[in-house]
Amino acid sequence: WERDRVLEKAFGRPDGDDAFFHQQLGFVRWYSLTQGFAGGYIGARVLRTDDAGETWTEARLPGGQWVYSVFTRGDSAWMCGSSGAIYRSDDRAKTWRATASPFDDSNRCMSIAFDSRGRAEAVGMNDSRWRSDDDGATWTYSPGSGSCTAPAGYDYCVTHVRWTLLGTMPPSQSFAVGMTVRVK
Repeated sequence: WERDRVLEKAFGRPDGDDAFFHQQLGFVRWYSLTQGFAGGYIGARVLRTDDAGETWTEARLPGGQWVYSVFTRGDSAWMCGSSGAIYRSDDRAKTWRATASPFDDSNRCMSIAFDSRGRAEAVGMNDSRWRSDDDGATWTYSPGSGSCTAPAGYDYCVTHVRWTLLGTMPPSQSFAVGMTVRVK
């Protein structure tokens, strides 16, 4: 490994943050041998290169979002992160536009991926799962899988409950425990 002072200089400081150690490069994606972009916990921006990393230029991201996940296909890229918004670029990360997103800043988009047919999966911070069949133009809630699958609109199944009983109970006596649950 060799230290890359050009990329290091391009990092600068994110949005006025004086603590350089908070920055972390999360990804580098290449469109070709010379064109690519990098980002991560470096503020609301990505860094672009058109000369195989000899120089890097900053591309600001709309909405002040820090990037948590990025996916590229052809000349297009999708990214999501701290605000929950999903952004798309169709010009090799030069410009970005907001697209439909099922997320918000309380359930941030943590991961996003697409296939070659326009199907996508996205996972939120609260483990919510969403799918798209139209390149991210619309999103549908996708319940989790496993032995307990929550129906559409619900994020959790209760599979175990731990009870703490207070007081004393004579041995060999039976009793009933009740629970009231409010379902939306």
